[in-house]
Amino acid sequence: MERRAVSEVVGVALISVILVSIGLVWLATQGPLLTMHAYSIIDQIRAAERRQSQLLTLLYYYRDGQGTLTLYIYNYGAGNSTISRLFVGDSEVNLQQAVIKNAETGQHFQNKVIPPRVLAEVNVPNAPSGRFIVFLMTEEGGRFAWEVHV
Repeated sequence: MERRAVSEVVGVALISVILVSIGLVWLATQGPLLTMHAYSIIDQIRAAERRQSQLLTLLYYYRDGQGTLTLYIYNYGAGNSTISRLFVGDSEVNLQQAVIKNAETGQHFQNKVIPPRVLAEVNVPNAPSGRFIVFLMTEEGGRFAWEVHV
């Protein structure tokens, strides 16, 4: 009896070509998604590094007779800290009304940027009295909360 079956070597080669083709199709369709996930992870790592360089500390504060709250914030971090949002008590402060300047020189900071190793004076008009939380957020990802009692 004569057998006309495909040899085992040709069968293995055919299955290998099919598997490689399926793998290439999967890689072509999923490759961009994998790349996007890799870049997302890298972006998260970089954002965490920027947040770690954010070290702001409230050194002193007071409220004057006209209701202006003055905060003295020191930037211990290695990089600039750009104030993006500021909350005093239950309300958000309009940063256009707040005065942010160098406490030593009196010079106003450009674009609300506090350079490293600088003491900033932040004046907030119409601040509440009593005990409340001051919450500050930076564009670099820093988030800081301090309890104030005036």
